[in-house]
Amino acid sequence: ENGTLVAAPERPLPPEMLVDIFLHCMASDELTDFLPSTRSPPFTLTWVCRSWRQLALSIPTLWTRICLGERGSDPANDLRLLDLWTERAGPTHGMDIKMCHEMKDSERPVFFDVMRGERYINGMKSLTDRLKSMKSRWRTLELHALDLYVLNPILSELVDGAPHLQKLSISTKYFDFFGSVHFIDLSSCPLLQDLRLLCPMLCPSANSATAFNMRNLEYRFCPLMKDCLTWLRICPNLETLNVRFFRAVSSSLPREQIKLVLPRLKHLSMSCFSEDSDPSPLLDLLVFPALNELSLDMNGLVDSRMNDTWSDQMHKLIERSDCPLRSLKLHGTPMTSSVLIRILKITPHLRNLSLSGSVVTDQVLTSLAINYNVERTHVPPDGGMSFSLCPLLESIELRDLDECSLDALVSVIFSRCRASRSSQHHIDLDSAMNPGYLNKISLMWCPHPTLLDHPCVRKCIDGGLEAINRAYHVTKPS
Repeated sequence: ENGTLVAAPERPLPPEMLVDIFLHCMASDELTDFLPSTRSPPFTLTWVCRSWRQLALSIPTLWTRICLGERGSDPANDLRLLDLWTERAGPTHGMDIKMCHEMKDSERPVFFDVMRGERYINGMKSLTDRLKSMKSRWRTLELHALDLYVLNPILSELVDGAPHLQKLSISTKYFDFFGSVHFIDLSSCPLLQDLRLLCPMLCPSANSATAFNMRNLEYRFCPLMKDCLTWLRICPNLETLNVRFFRAVSSSLPREQIKLVLPRLKHLSMSCFSEDSDPSPLLDLLVFPALNELSLDMNGLVDSRMNDTWSDQMHKLIERSDCPLRSLKLHGTPMTSSVLIRILKITPHLRNLSLSGSVVTDQVLTSLAINYNVERTHVPPDGGMSFSLCPLLESIELRDLDECSLDALVSVIFSRCRASRSSQHHIDLDSAMNPGYLNKISLMWCPHPTLLDHPCVRKCIDGGLEAINRAYHVTKPS
């Protein structure tokens, strides 16, 4: 009345409105938000009154997502909850299921041993057996356990096929790099688009058919470069690839001249956590014509004596891909400043640049700055500026700056900020030759703690630049 809808037993809300409200209560993209709890929906929706309970139980989609084990629950006890959700979701609706089962710290062995934790082993067997019986309803499956041993029944079931599975994630608590190798074959999962393998010793089957629908692959603790190459051949239409190498030798890679082209790959991230995990032989076999974001973090582990060879391969990769690269991150890579400048010259579309280590020198910073003296206070009407590198750059992140001077840092910051302000009214912002608008500079472990107090840099901050240096953060004024 008077614009207010009154909800009372004698004036109930329309069922269609209640359905929308109930579904809104369950709106989330994270399966972790669907822990069965007596204090959260959908349970609480069934306890308000008889009509609400009947309505909640008549909406299958309220019961199609469930997360088990996040609060240290026993796998055997969670079987009852899985059965309850499955029954209420109905026989035809797809299910999104997350299992995150470990053992209590007091019971957990240092290394996984199938002879210990008998209750855990038996509970996981009961849970995985029940999951197997409903594989035709898998839509999303996230599995986290102590060891791959307890997930073997699911891996075997994937060979026979999960026709509606779209997302699959497998991870383990124990990283048994020297244990038994487990193979995964996804040939019979035609709708699978997202795959996350967050454990070692889980390798692709050599007999896997091409997965044309696969779009996103995250492969951590990859033990062999050959396995990564196999996944790329199986998934030719990938759009996102995130790989972390650990003790991943490259000697098993084929010595072939034909490059593998991934025509849709836009985001590539590679990390290395051991000195014998140099990814350059793998990258030398690949072409990414659509690449937008490239991130390489080698943590300074690869032998610096490889500078010339590795740098040349990186330059060739970007050159032969001829890709519209907009974001470039190179951390701990064995690269010389001169080759980095060559790379930046062939990436004119860069918007975001992140660098670290000895490659960040005055030579690089001077090349990124505009070709006029920072002491000048007058900018000609036509802009009077010239970018030799990365004209569209908006964000710069620099780490471990041991090889650069304060003057070089001030020069690149002030010249680009001043250029962006002076060019806004003189140059078409949609033009490919328009100087980029530098709006953020991040400096981590910078040897110049007074950088943000420099008068030229203060002017940039007052003009809207977001600047970060070590522990303190200066934001744009409101």
